[in-house]
Amino acid sequence: RIAPGQTNLELVYTAPSSLKAEHIHFKYALDGLGSTWVDAGTRRAVTYSHLPPGSYTFRVIAANSDGIPSASPAEIRVRVDPFFYQTWWFAALSVAVLAALIATGYVLRVRHLVATAKLQALATVDSLTGVANRRRFGDFLAQEWHRSQRAGTPLSLLMLDVDHFKKFNDAYGHAAGDECLRQVAAILAGTVER
Repeated sequence: RIAPGQTNLELVYTAPSSLKAEHIHFKYALDGLGSTWVDAGTRRAVTYSHLPPGSYTFRVIAANSDGIPSASPAEIRVRVDPFFYQTWWFAALSVAVLAALIATGYVLRVRHLVATAKLQALATVDSLTGVANRRRFGDFLAQEWHRSQRAGTPLSLLMLDVDHFKKFNDAYGHAAGDECLRQVAAILAGTVER
């Protein structure tokens, strides 16, 4: 087992022989990194550097001086442990945190837009009648004036007075006067397009 941060793995191997031990030839492979057999000749060691985290099996075959290979390869299993940031649970946690941040950002942005829209409505809509107030009228008139100047078209302005409203309000009370203004505003809002 190799701990995170260890960069090199050196494996030393040999084969017992009573005749011409210096003529023994070796082949090895590291399954998990690639299972290609490497002809090592008479070398008896191999070094791997910077192995990625994972499980590996090192296999080696020896052949005597007559070229006759061993019956089966010798094997050793090697496990390279990952750093915490290389684990699946860290990746999953990172994705979850990122998703939570995106969702939080989205919710905050929507809340900001809703609050801005509410403030805009409070600033430009009359709370009693629900129609544009004097401030909105001033902004709209300026826009239309500029549009009229650019396009060279006439601009019309219509003013309306509710006849005898003061008498109605005094006779029937402020609640009835407010309802009268709401009804007039609803009729205008449903009729006037621009």
